[in-house]
Amino acid sequence: MQQDVICYPGDVQFTDISTADTTLISWDWNFGEGSSSMDQNPQHTFNGGNPVSLPIELIVFDAVGCSDTITQNLGIYTPD
Repeated sequence: MQQDVICYPGDVQFTDISTADTTLISWDWNFGEGSSSMDQNPQHTFNGGNPVSLPIELIVFDAVGCSDTITQNLGIYTPD
């Protein structure tokens, strides 16, 4: 995954592009600042604060009980 950057406050549309040999049945997005979503493709608003780099984590689960996790940092800054 690549490093992305947004400006506070900012809305981000996350898109799951996971693939599996079986059906994916569950998604667990963690946005790095205490909030999360179980939607496959959630939208999240990051509100004001100090410039930071947040770890955005996605855990996917498939129909046979396997899971996989990926984490990407999201840089967030406050405009001057």
